[in-house]
Amino acid sequence: LLTKLVLSAGAGLHEELVFRLGLIPLLMWVWARVPSLGGDVSALPFALVASSVLFSLAHFAVEAFEWFPFWYRTFAGLFFGLLFWIRGFAVACYTHFLYDVYVLFLN
Repeated sequence: LLTKLVLSAGAGLHEELVFRLGLIPLLMWVWARVPSLGGDVSALPFALVASSVLFSLAHFAVEAFEWFPFWYRTFAGLFFGLLFWIRGFAVACYTHFLYDVYVLFLN
């Protein structure tokens, strides 16, 4: 029980630190500096999609690639990214933690 809770907390916090708190602002900053790409207006949608795809692909470092989990995790990444952008880092972390608890305790 404790191991699953610690794993959920660690994974949720780590992934939110890297893919939301780190990548979204970085990707927005890079995108906004290339005038031909649309600048500030399109930076957030690009960052959300790119970080979500990278979030999904990172999970395949330890398992074989399959399309359904790829798309599922990409949409989960979009959800967490929007949650991060609208509600903040802590809410995204808590939500990710609760989702991981849900998955670990049902499987």
